[in-house]
Amino acid sequence: MRLVEIAERRGQGSLRDASLAVAIQLGIYAGLRVGEICGLRWRDVNFASAVIVVARSYSLASTKSGKERRIPIAS
Repeated sequence: MRLVEIAERRGQGSLRDASLAVAIQLGIYAGLRVGEICGLRWRDVNFASAVIVVARSYSLASTKSGKERRIPIAS
């Protein structure tokens, strides 16, 4: 995808650009909403089991549906 390629290229610059590249990839590959991406914490990402736990949104205490989701991490 062109958007991902551009984001990855720009992500090699500043930390802000790298964060934006990761956010774009989470939105595309994991189907996360913007608020869910902004609400992620390191403890929500389990690399050993390759799962992201979406339990909250940036502006809400919970997700839009109010339910926790487990999203597999794509290779």
